[in-house]
Amino acid sequence: MSFTAAHKALRKAALHVLSSPCARNNIYTMGVFGQIMNAVMKESVWDGDEQHDRVTADLLQKAFSLGKLSEDDGKFVPIKNMGNNSCGTDGVFILMSHQPVYGGERVSYIGRFPDEKTAKKKKKADGVIEGTAFTRSTINKWNKLGREAMLELDKYLTKQERSAKGKDSKSKAAKNREKTRVEKRKLEEEAAAEEAEREVKRQQRQRIEDLEQSYLTEQRKKQEGEEELQRSIDKMNQIQKEILAAYTAQAETPLGSISTQPPLMTGYSNVPTEEAIDLNKSSDLRFIYKGRAGSMPLNPDQEVIMVEHMLKYLEDLPDEIANEDSEKIRESRTYNLESYGATQYWVPAGSSASAANKMSTMRDSHEIVKKLRQKFGGEQCTFSEDSLRYLAAFAATAYGASDEATEMIIAGWTKALFHEVGLHDISARQIANGCPSRTTLKRLELRLAADCLIVRLQEIVDDGATCFALITDHGKRAGMEHFVKLLCWFGKDKLGNDTIKFHCIDVDTSNHSGEDCAKAIKKSLEVFTGRDGVEVIAMTGDAGGGASVQSLLPHMKRLCAVSKDCSKINCGLHALNKCLESSFQDVFGKQGIGHKTPFQLLFVFNQLWKRIKEDGGEKYLEEIYAVTMNELVTNSDWHDEADKKFPHAFGELMQKIEDLENQEDDSGLDELVSLMTERPKNLQDPVFSRWMTVLMCTKVVTANWPIIYFMAVAVKQNEPANSYLWQLSCALLSLMNERSTPDDNSGQTINEFIGSFNDQNTSDTCHMPKKSDTTPTFYVMLLWMQGFAECFFDDMFEWMMRSDPVLGSGSWGQTARLAVERCYVMHMKLKELEDGWENMPQFKPYLDEVSKIPEKGSVSKVGKEFFDKMPGKVFEKFRYVFDKHVTSCWCSDDILHYIIGGNPTLANEFAAWLNHYDSMIGASETLASLGLNEDDVDVEVHEFTDKEITLEHHKVRNGDIKVNVRDCLDYLTADADRAHILERPFVKKYWTHILEMATAEETVDLFDKDTWGDHDYSPLRKAVLSEICIHSIHQQRCENYVQLAALISKTNVGEVRRTARTIIISTIHRIFNKEAMDELARRVADPNQKEKAKKARRVEGRLRIELLIDNLNKFTTKVNRARQVAGVEKCKEIYDRITGKKFKMSETDRKNKIQKFKENIKKKRTEVKAEMAAGVDVTPTMDGGVLLRILTKKNSCTACCKHPTRDCDTEHCAMAAVHAEISKREMKMRKGWKKTLEIKEKRHALRDDELQNIALDGDKIKQGYDKTQIRHIIPQSDKMEAMIQLQERLRKKELDIEESL
Repeated sequence: MSFTAAHKALRKAALHVLSSPCARNNIYTMGVFGQIMNAVMKESVWDGDEQHDRVTADLLQKAFSLGKLSEDDGKFVPIKNMGNNSCGTDGVFILMSHQPVYGGERVSYIGRFPDEKTAKKKKKADGVIEGTAFTRSTINKWNKLGREAMLELDKYLTKQERSAKGKDSKSKAAKNREKTRVEKRKLEEEAAAEEAEREVKRQQRQRIEDLEQSYLTEQRKKQEGEEELQRSIDKMNQIQKEILAAYTAQAETPLGSISTQPPLMTGYSNVPTEEAIDLNKSSDLRFIYKGRAGSMPLNPDQEVIMVEHMLKYLEDLPDEIANEDSEKIRESRTYNLESYGATQYWVPAGSSASAANKMSTMRDSHEIVKKLRQKFGGEQCTFSEDSLRYLAAFAATAYGASDEATEMIIAGWTKALFHEVGLHDISARQIANGCPSRTTLKRLELRLAADCLIVRLQEIVDDGATCFALITDHGKRAGMEHFVKLLCWFGKDKLGNDTIKFHCIDVDTSNHSGEDCAKAIKKSLEVFTGRDGVEVIAMTGDAGGGASVQSLLPHMKRLCAVSKDCSKINCGLHALNKCLESSFQDVFGKQGIGHKTPFQLLFVFNQLWKRIKEDGGEKYLEEIYAVTMNELVTNSDWHDEADKKFPHAFGELMQKIEDLENQEDDSGLDELVSLMTERPKNLQDPVFSRWMTVLMCTKVVTANWPIIYFMAVAVKQNEPANSYLWQLSCALLSLMNERSTPDDNSGQTINEFIGSFNDQNTSDTCHMPKKSDTTPTFYVMLLWMQGFAECFFDDMFEWMMRSDPVLGSGSWGQTARLAVERCYVMHMKLKELEDGWENMPQFKPYLDEVSKIPEKGSVSKVGKEFFDKMPGKVFEKFRYVFDKHVTSCWCSDDILHYIIGGNPTLANEFAAWLNHYDSMIGASETLASLGLNEDDVDVEVHEFTDKEITLEHHKVRNGDIKVNVRDCLDYLTADADRAHILERPFVKKYWTHILEMATAEETVDLFDKDTWGDHDYSPLRKAVLSEICIHSIHQQRCENYVQLAALISKTNVGEVRRTARTIIISTIHRIFNKEAMDELARRVADPNQKEKAKKARRVEGRLRIELLIDNLNKFTTKVNRARQVAGVEKCKEIYDRITGKKFKMSETDRKNKIQKFKENIKKKRTEVKAEMAAGVDVTPTMDGGVLLRILTKKNSCTACCKHPTRDCDTEHCAMAAVHAEISKREMKMRKGWKKTLEIKEKRHALRDDELQNIALDGDKIKQGYDKTQIRHIIPQSDKMEAMIQLQERLRKKELDIEESL
């Protein structure tokens, strides 16, 4: 059979097989094509001709594309899963190069390999190679079915051959039948000899593989350099001959039914081989004659071809062009020579041929452009909802962008895109119409929020969650009220791991009373869930204000908005911060204008830093810091001042600089440069309402005391007097210069002081106190606060922010199961401080400095006596607040059982404690039936085990935490009511498991199954996660949403859209942020970079965009599924709940207020004193008072200035007017005030009296005045009244107004 005939037969056979009913059987189809490939190989179709090779490779591709079988169909396995199948060494591995093209992929044959290892190695080496593995059983099945299928193929080919004209057709058909029978017999013989020839075939395949590898290597070398081209081509031709010889030497094998294709088909040589130009081989002559195409077979023995003979092979014309006009056009048409790869051909002038895949790409591109034009061809935006969902999700991250800004950005980017790709015919108006408008953007936002709500509700259903916890927080940011409600539940993440999930229900406003807030929460829950079975069993909130958790929860229970046994936790971070704030402010004083406290020093320092940066920029601040630091190191006058005022702090700085200079390696130099040039950064206002800011600023100031001091000195010298920076610098220097100095020896002279020493009171080291031995007062206070933070408070606060070790990084603040034992750890560490803080290394800097504080004889004089008393006072107040806000929460009867999920030893001891009470006393209802109570029964006292254990998951900075079990549980259970605890729903529901834990011989760890023994604690473990861990120990997560609410409210959007944006961010972006960080850590291969990725706070730039798009693709799938489950009506109901103002509590409150207003205006009118007329303020300019600033010595007579006690009758004497006014007002003054007080002090006394008169007056509007606002007084004496005339003359003089004649 000739090449042309073989391929024609293959094409027809392929169509026949595909249309056959048997084509439904993939194995059958594969078998047929396997036999076809075998037949093709025997006909030497792989002849090196590029066009022939393409045709054959295309058929091979079709064969394998039809072979997409499942594992049930002969153990078909993709090569990427080779390690998961049982191919073994009896399989064959076919590698194909998959090259993506538009609409599919092009497959080229690479080779076959005897084992998995070789195939994988080859796949890895080539990079882009993909493959398919076929097992021996699959091949045998294909061969068996293929042999049967060949009978049908034989019939088809015979039928086709018989339809040919001439006697040659019949003889060829007979030959084909005979050939088929011979091949069938050969295949049967091959199958019988297969086992005996396996080893020989393996060696031959290995030889072929080696040759193929060499061929591919040389082929790559060919592509790398033109200088090696000719040598590589020669070598390739030589190898090709060896490969063909090897295939010829190889006996026929059933493996050939899959493919025995030489590697020549994977590359195309530009130099024809001998086989490619051998005219003795059969081929077709394709030609064009007067615009008509023809194809005729060439006979190698025929040397002359007659034109008449060729015309017989012209193809028939279609009817539409078989006419005279078309014939004239064909005769006049000219042709151009073009190439396609290695093939040349003629094409009519004015046309050009393209590859099929290229044409397909062009058609698809045309369709894309066509659709794009249609999208911008209407009067409004016609993008689909699924497409616009991406836009709405990305727009949700632009917190401060208005709808108009978003609209303009979209239009601008659209125009830029069209300009870049050349779509200049789309007009500006079309772009304006096609882009989403502000109304559309708003609608998109609300629809996306509804989709998010649908997805979260479906997620709750999928998680099977029925127990929920609430976190609430009132906040006011940017002048807007927000009441944030955060819902928590237990579920699974996308990897199937245990996790706690969160969803912000809304940030709608509400009134601040406990009852109103409870109503708002109830309505929010109803709007969110819309389903039964949702039970809120725990709440976390503030401990203060109208909506405090303790005042809110009773109203919630009364409204049935939560479970009747719902437990509460007041925010642990607020509680700790309250302990710090109350104790520090009680002892050290408050912050504010006019206060002289360490906290005011911190605030003034931070304000100075901020103002310098605001005025000159961050770079300016960095440069003047470096200049000041350099001056401090080199300026001897500054050295003397520092040695005098803070020798210890300055000495430490200079010693550090010297140590760094003496280091031999570069690290010392780098650190020195950093010290000299890098200022303290990331400072926040040090106020107690912002957690940890006071202590963080304290550490900065104590570490940089000298440079901060001289920065203030330098700024003061640089700035104009009385400017704001000058005032801040002076205020800071004043506070930093405050110090206690020794008394002046109680009035003794120096000789008397020296003479007072004797042998009994004088030691060899005694010396006179010097002012230089003292240290700044506030510096010492700050050192003590720093020590307190480092040895206690920092650890306690940081632990509260940690994640649960079982639930992973996203569960920060969900450590309720460990918090009960943490309460004891805080108590224990605080007790250690109370008993021996002086022995702790963190306080050594303080002790070194406080020893220089002299005694002053009184605590109030802030000497040594003050600092001796100070720590005890701090601890007393701290302990009081700690017991009130921390211990009372975690040792309450509603929360104490959370310890069951904590440390295994403590959990088992606690379970035994409960079991002891239950076994000795019995259930509470039994006692009631007997008329007994706990005091009436002689109960054996339960004692906890007296041993020391190390608590896991509690170590922060200061080493392992070791506790005594008895001491710990005695403290925690001191005021516990076991009867109440046993009645808690959690304890009752899981009492069987708790009892098993109590009676277990070995310690049971709920999170280590190896300790469970024969009992299954899985229900109790899951209950700890789903009912205890959902209870947040603080509000920080909710506080984040309060801050978010302020950001999304920047553009003054309404309540509905604020909540919609919050839902979008809660559902999409907050979850995405964590997943993106996990993905970033996974992608980074370098261990050093991985550590850096873990420390990164967020994913940014292109990676963030990429991951967010992938995330939204998955989110769209979730939306479609959730919508399908919910149904159209339910989705519409959810959308209405999101967008309807009537579902907002604020709307209910507004209606109630309007109704109350309407009722109140009907009440009987009553008048009160506060609404009566209170007169008119007459200014001094209008003779309504006397300005205090004119009551000076300058405006007094000379006699009164010399003798202020005299009776003066001089007209317009300020001194006489002041004396008369004080007497008239009957002000209480000290004895001899006329003589001893300056006129300024008398003027201030009048100012204070005037302020009292305003406060006593019924004029409530002025009651906010302070004395600095009193600039004039209303005269009561005649002499002061007369001063108004002087005042008028002075006013006109100031305004340069001439007196009227």
